[in-house]
Formats: sequence, C-alpha cells, structure tokens
Amino acid sequence: MKILYILLANTTGGVEKIVHISTQELQKKGHRVEILFLTNKLKNSSIFDNATVPVNYLNGNNFSRIINFARIAKHYDVLHNHTFGLASLLVWMVSILIKKPLITTLHSTFGLSTMSGSLKPAKGNKLFLLYRVMDWLFRFLGKKVIAVSPYVSEVLSSSIGIRKERIVVIKNVTDKPPTLILPITNRPKNIIVLGRLAPEKQIDLIINMWARICKHQSKNEWMLTIVGMGEEYNYLKQLSINLNMSDKINFAGETNDIYFFLNKAQIAVSASKYEGAPLSILEFISCGIPIIASDIPAHRNMKIDTYGFLADTKNEDDFVRLITRLMDDTELRERLSMQALKESENYSIKAFIQQLEHVYKSILKQ
Repeated sequence: MKILYILLANTTGGVEKIVHISTQELQKKGHRVEILFLTNKLKNSSIFDNATVPVNYLNGNNFSRIINFARIAKHYDVLHNHTFGLASLLVWMVSILIKKPLITTLHSTFGLSTMSGSLKPAKGNKLFLLYRVMDWLFRFLGKKVIAVSPYVSEVLSSSIGIRKERIVVIKNVTDKPPTLILPITNRPKNIIVLGRLAPEKQIDLIINMWARICKHQSKNEWMLTIVGMGEEYNYLKQLSINLNMSDKINFAGETNDIYFFLNKAQIAVSASKYEGAPLSILEFISCGIPIIASDIPAHRNMKIDTYGFLADTKNEDDFVRLITRLMDDTELRERLSMQALKESENYSIKAFIQQLEHVYKSILKQ
C-alpha cells in the first residue's frame, strides 16, 4: 500500500512524533510511505532528519504548491492528512481534484469545546465553520476522521456535528524509552514541562506557581526544566528573569532526545487549556514520572488521577499544594511512578499500527 502523510511544517511536537512512529512502523511492514510538508524546510533540526522514510517539502508560491502537491499525491493510494485549519481545506480540495481517498487525523479539540468539557456548539471559534464544511464534504466523499481519543471524538460529533460513523478513535502511542530508566528517586530533583511554548499550554502559569513555591522554600533543591520551543519562548524567558527565577528554571529548547531529560525528572507538570491525547503524557508515564495536570477532559480521559493528580488551573493554590506535596513525599512519588509505568503498558504500538492498516484498507474498499 502507498500512503502519503501530509503535515504543515517540520516542527518538533506531538503530531510530528506520532507521524514519525507511524511511518517508520508502516515501512517495516512493507508499505511505501512518504512524508510531505506543505511549507519550506526549516533550518532547525528535527526527528525526521535521520528518517528512513522519504521526506519532501513544497516550495514556491501558493499556486505552484497546489500543483506540486497534486502531482505528488496522485501516485499514492491513500492520503493521510495531519494538518488543520486552512491547510486542511487545501488538502481536502486536492484530494477531490485527483480523486484519492483522504483520511484526516485530528490531534486536538483546538478549543472547540469549553475547558470544562461542555460539548455545546462552539460557534465563536474560527475553526467551527471550517469543520462544518469538512463534514459537508465527507457526506459526498465517504471519508474518515481519526480522533486521537474518545473525548476528541465526542467533541467532533457533539460540538461540531461530524457524524459518528465518519469518526474512528485510534489512541496515540509513544516509543519505548531507548535507555535504561532510572528509579524515580535516583534521578535529580527536577520538575519537567514538555511541549510547544504556546499560549494554550499556560506555561507562564507554571512559572508563576514555581516562583511562589521557591519563595516559601528557601532551601529548595529542585529545578524546573522546560523542554520545547514556540512563539512564547522569549516571553517566558523574560518572565523568569522578572521573577528572579533564572537560576531555578532551565530552558532546554528543542531536542531529538527527549528521554535524556525524562530520565532526569521526578515530577511532570502540564497546565494546558485543552488537548486531544497529549503525547507528552505518554512519554511521562513511559518513564514512570508522576504527573500534575490541569483538570481538563483530555487529561481525565487519560486517567491521570491514577498515577498523578488533576488540578484546577483557575485555582493556583490547588496546583501549588499538589506540586509541593509531591516534592515533599518520596514514598508517594515512588508509588505513583510504579502506577505510571503500569499504565504505559496499555499503549501498544503494534495495536496502533494494526488499527491504522484497518482504516486504510476499509477506505480503499469504498
């Protein structure tokens, strides 16, 4: 089977990691797989630099990109779209033009429902109309949408109106750690934040809470490490300087070796406003790291309260209390670490790839 994976830009995030895992595993099973980015190649390094799967980029103006995209895509059996917004509309239209089956994976709710999980139609969201158009197109094309969690599936059907029979749930997975994982208490006293530095991740909230904790614990040996890059990088760096926290916060930037940092962390924190099925959570539990995360539907869906704590981001005191509790209680960290490792066993790459293959085969039969 010939499958073309389509992404917007070659950045380092959860979507790119999932595509890297998927394409490598599908190639091992004998499928011809290629990755196509709709934008120019960036100068930064990425996880695709040493990939065995072919990687291509679209250059030129918008018209030439469309022509080149159609020229490349027509040679594949299935197009698998991992873009969103207007880029998705381009992909959908090209798939119609060249008459190729299209599957779209939606990795997030993009704020299409409320943070509390209410599934009322989010008509004020700029993506709402776009996805209603998508459902209209699918009525004629009979194509599938892959949701990365049951919650994302619910949002797509209840909040947007995409028909349930068009949605397939395939949960995200992550690679097994390539190195020996140290026992949690043998690692440095380090709290890790992982992900794209964007407003919806609320990393500024974490920095402010960390400043509060350090202020009340003058002999605090712990460090906060923030791994990732994004539009808020300079703002967050300046915030740490303004709070006199430069010596207590490490901005690690982007990395192709996330397990180097995970193996040096005892606690993980996420304060996201919304998520789909965050890969960072899977990476944390694969290394047995207890998690304190925002109480949002995606995090509840991943059963974080069985190997960590859910906290209300509107109540900083709640977050601060739980972080401090984990910092102070070695036995609790050890117990939650074991539960996290046990939970990670529920995410199988083999089952993930089998589900993908089933979707590809079913869409080709239509």
